[in-house]
Amino acid sequence: KLLDLTIENEIPTIAAVSEDLTLKDPALLTLGIGTHLDPNIAAIRAITEVAQSRATQIHGTREDTTRANLLRQTGYERMKRLNRHWFRSSQKTINLEDMPDRSSDSFKKDIDISMKLLEKSGIKDAYYVNLTRDINIPVVRVIIPQMEVYSVDTSRIGNRLKQKDPIAGSLI
Repeated sequence: KLLDLTIENEIPTIAAVSEDLTLKDPALLTLGIGTHLDPNIAAIRAITEVAQSRATQIHGTREDTTRANLLRQTGYERMKRLNRHWFRSSQKTINLEDMPDRSSDSFKKDIDISMKLLEKSGIKDAYYVNLTRDINIPVVRVIIPQMEVYSVDTSRIGNRLKQKDPIAGSLI
C-alpha cells in the first residue's frame, strides 16, 4: 500500500509498505520512502525501495541478513503489531493524480522551489551536490538537517515532528 506522508512543506513524500501474505515472512515486511516535487516520482522511488529491500532479503545478499533471521524468530504477526502504524487502515484516501506536481525541468529550479517550500517547516539549510555523470543520468544528492528519519529509527524524532502525528498519512 502507499501512504502519503507529506507534511506542511507540501513536498510530496510517499511511503510504500509491503506485506508477505503468502509466506508470512517478517523479513519481507518492507518499507520504502520517496520524496520528490513530482508525486509520481516520489511514489516510484518508494516502490523501488520496497522492491530492492524484498529482493535483497529473498536473495540473502544484504550484510544485515542476521537482522532478518532475528525478525523471523520474532514472527510475522508480532512484527506487524510492532509496526502497526504502517499497516493500519486509513479513513482518508486520495488519488496520486490529485497531489500537485511542483517539479520543473531543472535541478536548480527544483532546489529553489524545494527551499521555498521547506521554509514552511522552518528549515533554512539544505546541502546538495550534483552527481550527474558523463552518462547523462541526472542525479542530485541532498541532505537536509532537521529532517528526521523517523521511519527507520523512532528515537530520531525531532521537535518539528513531535508537534505532528508522525504517521498521519493517507492511503493512496
